[in-house]
Amino acid sequence: MSERMKFSRQTGVIAFIGAVVGIVVSLLLNTAYSLTSDGIDLPVPPWQPALEQIASPFITFAPALEVYHLYGRLVLLVVAAFMVGLYGLYAHQRAVFGEKPARLLIWGYRLAMIGLVLNLFGNLGDYWVSAGETIDFFAFLGGTVFGLLLQVVGLLLLGVGGLRNASLPKSAAWALILWFPFSVVLLLMGMVNLPSVPLLALSIAWAITLLSLVRSGE
Repeated sequence: MSERMKFSRQTGVIAFIGAVVGIVVSLLLNTAYSLTSDGIDLPVPPWQPALEQIASPFITFAPALEVYHLYGRLVLLVVAAFMVGLYGLYAHQRAVFGEKPARLLIWGYRLAMIGLVLNLFGNLGDYWVSAGETIDFFAFLGGTVFGLLLQVVGLLLLGVGGLRNASLPKSAAWALILWFPFSVVLLLMGMVNLPSVPLLALSIAWAITLLSLVRSGE
């Protein structure tokens, strides 16, 4: 096994742990939001009543808004783990090709990474630093929303490119392609908090992708 492939697997393990944390945090984040004054009248997903009972100590230890912001801050670590995973995915692509990947994959990697960097700034504006409503709004719009849109395009290119040249396991490629439609399904099921919905879908997609890469015998 090449050093580059070993590196991609090591980063994959780190990012997989981050993805698992992201799944847990996204569920708790959405639940905490539904208990705040802004979210109490909004729809809830069908699993939430059971989750509120099972995870009650992790939701009711402080006022709902404080709990929501605490889990929101943890998203920063999850996004950082996704960045590690994306970099490892690029290293995997280079190990497969022995050189720079195809242009489609390079652009997918660039767009997805820029989207993650914007998400970091969006998270800082949403949960860490309060600089006024106007600045917070633009941080949310540019960091969270636009960052997610770039990831939609970037991960789609990576998934499609991985299928076309067989440089990714099929499960990994399809996970990267279908995470956004899965976000829409979650939204229709009543999971309406914006950071929580894409975070859960992305965490599941990255967990599948990274587990596939770690297990890959390539």
